[in-house]
Amino acid sequence: MRNWTVWLKTWLVLISLHSFVVGICLMFIPTALFEQFGFAAIGERFFPAQGGIFHIIMAAVYLFGSRNPVRFESLILLAIGAKLTALLFLLCYFLLVDQLVVVLLSGVGDGIMGLILWLLWHNWSATQPERNVS
Repeated sequence: MRNWTVWLKTWLVLISLHSFVVGICLMFIPTALFEQFGFAAIGERFFPAQGGIFHIIMAAVYLFGSRNPVRFESLILLAIGAKLTALLFLLCYFLLVDQLVVVLLSGVGDGIMGLILWLLWHNWSATQPERNVS
């Protein structure tokens, strides 16, 4: 028998770690590195810093959801929605605005994280006693 709670919690912690690292990078990497990824020159650091703070806040949401999936199931659902929204946004940006490989890879990565999270949540929720009532 699989322990879906452990898998779900572990995946949420890994997603949290990923978002935290992305947030720190957005806030502190040199602007020249953004240009190497194909983005236009950045004169003002506000928007990368704002994106970084957003990622750190989301990292906290994912981490809180991992602490107690029963109590914080809504945060898990928010995490799934956030990852799938990121997938849609990044793919639309790539297709309609600018074909940057880093944007496409980020979208695919978010989509994979969201899909795995949804599968883990789905299997976990099927094992919860209050959900098995007919």
